[in-house]
Amino acid sequence: MKKLKYIYSFLFVLGLFGCDLEEELVLDNPDERLIANLEELQEVLQSADNGWIGRMYPSGGKGFSFFFEFGANGRVKMLSDFSDETATETRESTYRLKALQRPTVIFDTYNYIHLIADPDESINGGTRGSGLDSDFEFATVSVSSGQIDLEGVKKGSKMTLYAATSAQATAWKDGEISTMFSITRNYLGGNGFPYVDFGDGIRQAVDISLSNKTFQLSYIDGDGQSVSLEGKFAFTLEGLSLGDTLEYEGKAFGDIIWDVEKENFYLLIEGEKLYFSISPTPIIPLATLLGYGKQYTMLTYNPSTVSPLPSVFLDVFAAGKAGLAGLAGRNLNRVEFTFTNTNEAILNFAYNNVAGSNFNARTTYRILTDDEGNLSFEFMAQDNNTNVVGSGLAAIKNYFESNTFKIDWAAGDGNLYGALVVVDDPGSYFYGTF
Repeated sequence: MKKLKYIYSFLFVLGLFGCDLEEELVLDNPDERLIANLEELQEVLQSADNGWIGRMYPSGGKGFSFFFEFGANGRVKMLSDFSDETATETRESTYRLKALQRPTVIFDTYNYIHLIADPDESINGGTRGSGLDSDFEFATVSVSSGQIDLEGVKKGSKMTLYAATSAQATAWKDGEISTMFSITRNYLGGNGFPYVDFGDGIRQAVDISLSNKTFQLSYIDGDGQSVSLEGKFAFTLEGLSLGDTLEYEGKAFGDIIWDVEKENFYLLIEGEKLYFSISPTPIIPLATLLGYGKQYTMLTYNPSTVSPLPSVFLDVFAAGKAGLAGLAGRNLNRVEFTFTNTNEAILNFAYNNVAGSNFNARTTYRILTDDEGNLSFEFMAQDNNTNVVGSGLAAIKNYFESNTFKIDWAAGDGNLYGALVVVDDPGSYFYGTF
């Protein structure tokens, strides 16, 4: 009985403290709140009479633009800058809204947004099994009448939806995103080497990769080192839009815009237009990019992947190919030159025998550098395969061992390659891809 009295007394005292509180704690019903947020999201999605423009930059690379029209019947129409096809052919699928921890938009049947997340790397150029680490289920971060910020449920991909204007909706449906593809391709293919100068006299090379959807500025700093600024982009009706703002010496920009009248791109920096300029030759000397410990360490000459430029080396390669074929019908596929140390390099011949088995024959050279930075290669050693087939490859080996080279660019047929150019004969150069 004493224990019960103590308990009753404790509860009575506790009740007294409770009565002294000036405010009572009122808790919302989380389910009701989620349902209300879902209804708000559905209302906002439907409120955009001209649809929504979406931009997403997945962690696996590249950036992507979309045009969405969300129907009240759970159907969504979609266009995307993923390819020319997805930019011109509207595809319809289903979507639904679900109350998870946050109101969530789920694209639940396959459409263009799923191409980015497709685990087949041949679809999007991503990683096998994960694609570009993107999402197709998006939780809301913030919702307003003109903008919706979303976050991928599984991969955390950020996507922002902007309410489209009537003109923007018409342009998307007319395939003008695909037109911007063509404008960019034509500009890059027919204008030499673009660059920008922020006003300090340093020319910064512009590199727009359509396959990787990256925008890069590269320049040589005061110490002679190559410096790069790079960001992912998505196509817009006006040009390119970066996922993150880039900054140089306090000057920031996030969009690369096409000027229709001037037929040129420009960066928009605090309201000022910084137009691209064109150089007939590459802005960045290749010697700062190619070599041991640098951006590129290897050049590969593969006749099936490079253009036939007017170099004496093509005859040298043909002689080596014929010489190797004379040794039991072996076939020379490619030649690789790799800087393996500050003063060493390897010349590798990739070939196969008549049975189709692949082999490599390697020769190691010591790199000798003169006062002007020119290179010559002194024989050090060769592996057993070279002992067997080296006589057939003598023309190519002699080419490297008997000449002095400088590192430079080689261009032709709209392509740019790295090259080792014979100092005494600029028309003779070993060239290839990085």
